[in-house]
Amino acid sequence: MRTKFNKNGTVSITGISKDAYFAIRTIVMAAQKAFDEPEDDGEYHSNEDFFCCLEEKEIEELNKIDWLL
Repeated sequence: MRTKFNKNGTVSITGISKDAYFAIRTIVMAAQKAFDEPEDDGEYHSNEDFFCCLEEKEIEELNKIDWLL
């Protein structure tokens, strides 16, 4: 798998497995729920005790992604 940050501000991930896709989707959806509105200081904080839970296979697949940060 390879991650590419495009000039137009989007991100492309090629060669992604179904498990990695579902893991990323789970994290993004949980983040949208937990961090929906900024605080007065402009930062986002979660009041959730539980963010999300990934299956072992999803965690393994995420560890294979070449995150180019």
